[in-house]
Amino acid sequence: MKLISQVDENLCVYQLYECDLPVSPGSSKENGNSDSYVSEAIRIGFANKMIVFTIRWQKLLVGMIALESRVPGCGKLHLEMSPDYRGKGLMTRSCRVVIDHCLKELGLDRIEIQPSIQNGKCRAVPERLGFRYDGNHVVQTPRGKVTLARYSLTRSENGQRSPANKQ
Repeated sequence: MKLISQVDENLCVYQLYECDLPVSPGSSKENGNSDSYVSEAIRIGFANKMIVFTIRWQKLLVGMIALESRVPGCGKLHLEMSPDYRGKGLMTRSCRVVIDHCLKELGLDRIEIQPSIQNGKCRAVPERLGFRYDGNHVVQTPRGKVTLARYSLTRSENGQRSPANKQ
């Protein structure tokens, strides 16, 4: 596990490696995990060959951001937050760190986030971070068809974010 950023005294973002996986489905809060929801999302991320970043609040695993990069220079972020920790700004602050890391350290030129159009809280994350809305598209999932909103941010656009968006 590699510390990417200690955002503040309570919030840290780590890059997780598969060998670091102490997390198992059904983990309890006593083991340093908020719930099995985030743990399962981490396992799915690794199973799909993604780079996984964990979000820890007061040392407790509360969320994850997975980077999928199937096209050279472009990455898609998948966001998961434990229900108990949603609406506190933790995902937005953590995404800012991961986005900067992906564009500067990993050399990506473009980042996408594609939340469900029905998930207003998740859609607010790229909107707060200065992403451009590129329209909707429909994907087939095991549960049926889902309409996703496509947001993107390029390296040059990231440098042009207003100071209000960089907080």
